[in-house]
Amino acid sequence: MLKYFMRKNIHIIIQILFFSSLMAQEPVMAILKNINSNATQKFNIKNYTFYCKAYGVVSLAKLYYQDSITEECKNKINLFYNKNPKLKYYALYNLHIGQAYHVEFRNNQCLLYAKGEYTLSELLLKNGLAFIDPKFNDDEFKYKFTESLYEAKLGKKGLWNTTIEYSCISQLRR
Repeated sequence: MLKYFMRKNIHIIIQILFFSSLMAQEPVMAILKNINSNATQKFNIKNYTFYCKAYGVVSLAKLYYQDSITEECKNKINLFYNKNPKLKYYALYNLHIGQAYHVEFRNNQCLLYAKGEYTLSELLLKNGLAFIDPKFNDDEFKYKFTESLYEAKLGKKGLWNTTIEYSCISQLRR
């Protein structure tokens, strides 16, 4: 009788372990192949190549190529990058080609974990190189992104130390 209960309990434990392993997702690791801009990077997973676009944010690089942005805004962004050339290539200085990164895919964009628990989107926000996309609606990351944005605003980092915010970002909200 005792052997029967032991076998049954072991069988149940094995089933629980098996099904819990199916539920747990392994992180997707991708190899960085190229950095196009702060907002877009090229990755490989085995033979599959894809472009990772920063999740939930609009970077200055992306803002520059928006159709609705005026020449005045483009000139302000160019002036900003001329004064801060390292910020134009922020991703290039902080990511390493050939290294594996944890990525998650969300809404045709990519959540790239660039430094431990910090995503590239958060790092761009913290350094004033991006702002939260007005259409962004993800409760899981809304707080983290807002916190990173306010850190840059309070520290007057990046675009928050220029007039780009007032003249260019306001055009996107119309």
